[in-house]
Amino acid sequence: MFNKNVNKIIIVFFGDVHRLPPIISLVDNLTSNNYNVILLSENNDNLPTRIKKRTNFCNINILGVQRFDIISRVKHRLIISRKYLSAIKVNTNIHDILWITSPGTLRMIGRKIFDYKYILTVYDLEKSVPLFNGNHIFRFPIKKYAQKAWKIVVPEVNRAILMKVWWQLDKVPYCLPNKQYYYDLGVIDDDISVAIKQMKKESKKIILYIGVFGKDRSFNEFGETSKILKEDYAFYFAGPVSRYGSYKKNKEQFDEFIYKYPNITYLGSFKPPNHLQLLKYARIGLLTYVANPIESEAIQLNALYCAPNKIFEYAGSALPMVGTNVPGLKEPFEKYNIGVCCDDMKPETIANAIKCVDKYHDEMAKNCKKYYESVDLDMIVEKIINE
Repeated sequence: MFNKNVNKIIIVFFGDVHRLPPIISLVDNLTSNNYNVILLSENNDNLPTRIKKRTNFCNINILGVQRFDIISRVKHRLIISRKYLSAIKVNTNIHDILWITSPGTLRMIGRKIFDYKYILTVYDLEKSVPLFNGNHIFRFPIKKYAQKAWKIVVPEVNRAILMKVWWQLDKVPYCLPNKQYYYDLGVIDDDISVAIKQMKKESKKIILYIGVFGKDRSFNEFGETSKILKEDYAFYFAGPVSRYGSYKKNKEQFDEFIYKYPNITYLGSFKPPNHLQLLKYARIGLLTYVANPIESEAIQLNALYCAPNKIFEYAGSALPMVGTNVPGLKEPFEKYNIGVCCDDMKPETIANAIKCVDKYHDEMAKNCKKYYESVDLDMIVEKIINE
């Protein structure tokens, strides 16, 4: 049994912690349950005040910089790796737990990790990991490091099974869903207040998408659907353009999409969790994941067995959903009756799904709350640490 009165958990993320909200949720969970926690990551000064005020929390901010060209990226990795390794060495003793929150973080630490007891969380399916980002030849031996981990954690049960097979693990990894530990709506700042005023003026029922705009999502079909339903429904989108792959290409495709479908209103991109303020004014939330056959097997499986924190964001606000037909959405939608998955991506099919959810909206809204409350993060994290 881990002695929380004496020992501590050091959570390490190589990068900006705000890129992965589930890490902040994990810190919130552990500190709320009286674990002593140290967070090592870049640019992590803007954590929620409730976390920073806790006496059992220590925040070590590793100063990062923008990296563009290959030389500056390599130089940055060497310099900042030393900072991380030094902070780990100074703050970790033999009875503490290192909680590593990405394969990239594990790669950065390297063989030094074997000096510690460590938990590895993998938020995306990773069959293999490049030795350097963008390298397609030399691979980091992630399987060896995973096999030596004390515990492995993933956010979705099917991913856990795949990881066990891919990495030849003795046990199926633990499943810790990407649910917010504390449902914080954030604040209404100047940026989001403009969007809220626009939504308040809307006379039609609002269909809302909040999330990243990237190549693993499909939007044109929803654009066509907005034409069919324009008399009764208004489509609003919010969120950033994905920086995965080519940001320039993703941004061009997004701009073309918005230009092509004037029935869709783009509200902008907002700092989490302030974006949750928009959910109060929506009738239905959209989720879209598509397995693109030109992508790798792991990327396609990530889309099929998606583990979006967005499903909990919508459910926490009692917002019924319409989604694409992938197992990661179909299972909770059907089990808890919180939304409808479209059998195909024809605009007419999507339109019928929206009408169906609208018809049973009140019942589904109640079920959304039940689904949200069905996931006990305290129990899961306690099991991971002490089982």
